[in-house]
Amino acid sequence: MSETRTRLQRVTAMAERMSEAELDSGVRRILKDLERAGHKVLASHPWSSVHSAGGYPDWCFCGSGGVAWRELKRAGKEPTGSQREWLERQPVSEIEARGPAAATVVTEDHVLALVDNGRTELERAVAVGDPAMVAEVQRRADAIRYLSKKAKLAIGAVNAAARLKTDAEWHAGGMLREAKLRGGDRRSEDFSNSPNVSLKDIGLSHNESFRWQDMSRVDRDQIDSYYKSREEKQQEIASSAISHLGARLRRMEKITEKQDAYEELPPDDRPVPVIYADPPWRYDFAVSDSRKIENQYPTMTTEEIAKEDPAPEEDAVLFMWVTSPKLREGLHVMEAWGFKYRTSMVWVKSQIGMGYYARSQHELLLIGALGSLPAPLPEHRPSSVIDGRRAGHSAKPNLRPVLNAMYPGLWKREMFSRRPAEDLWLVHGNEAS
Repeated sequence: MSETRTRLQRVTAMAERMSEAELDSGVRRILKDLERAGHKVLASHPWSSVHSAGGYPDWCFCGSGGVAWRELKRAGKEPTGSQREWLERQPVSEIEARGPAAATVVTEDHVLALVDNGRTELERAVAVGDPAMVAEVQRRADAIRYLSKKAKLAIGAVNAAARLKTDAEWHAGGMLREAKLRGGDRRSEDFSNSPNVSLKDIGLSHNESFRWQDMSRVDRDQIDSYYKSREEKQQEIASSAISHLGARLRRMEKITEKQDAYEELPPDDRPVPVIYADPPWRYDFAVSDSRKIENQYPTMTTEEIAKEDPAPEEDAVLFMWVTSPKLREGLHVMEAWGFKYRTSMVWVKSQIGMGYYARSQHELLLIGALGSLPAPLPEHRPSSVIDGRRAGHSAKPNLRPVLNAMYPGLWKREMFSRRPAEDLWLVHGNEAS
């Protein structure tokens, strides 16, 4: 063991002159030495955070008796105040290793006790408003989660640690966002009004800071609902699910802010993120003169439709009706309007129609995307099959309620509309009033 300690000290002292690959190799040799000596080190976990320019990642060593870590910092660099306060509360400050006789089996009770301690530390850190302390709890929780998975414990133990990790990220993200709102800059060294706290002190990268701030946008009720759902299904909790939801909320907030800036524009010029179109396609052939579409309403050529301007936002989605014979033309118009085809829905009619090869009983609703408008939430995604009775010639089922549910709060434009404008709906068409 003394030989391993000597090697650890040598690696720590030489960290400044080592590349990250050399440092990684040195740490792994220490772990192999411990294993050969019969000591039980259950797992090692490299942190991706870098404390300073040219610094090195921290390593966490998960031993059978608990969780401890030693930071391999550049020579001459002292721990920050928050880090020192944390280390003083811990019984171990370097590798925790136990001989075979003293080794204990990692149990669910052991992990839950560590999580309870971490929960107490989190409450204390939140009470004093110290993001550095919250970040330390997050790292400890991540190590406990890793340890639980390595020991192949029940999903309940793994999720207890995962919940602590996620909650710590959520709280820290809220603190970072609050600092941003107060005038600090999360991109700079000093992200808050306090000159003693920076992302470097906390040990966070900018990407981690962005991710945690996104997580803090998610309501607590939604997070608790996610926890309950995963636990009922006996599935692992992942903080990435919360960060993805938070990122979606951030993007939707930006889209809503941009919409508010267009209020003074005329309706036809106002960019909107949702376009719904039922083009009056012109057909080259008809079964008989009496069944020509022009007898029902004015039609347009494909190029005339393509030249129409639906005035989409930079990030937008298009829902466009086509019949099977007009599928190629529909894709052409979609591309001319700047959208890329993504998927489709199908309207199954109650009555069968006419056709040259097959009697038509359905129409397609093509869906295209422009930019990066977030997709609807899973609970707001409708079936791809629309079942509805036709109200008049070429009249489609009323999909406004469906689109309102898919994209709540966003302005929409119905091209070639037969219905009047209403709340959050603009219209463009010869039959709209």
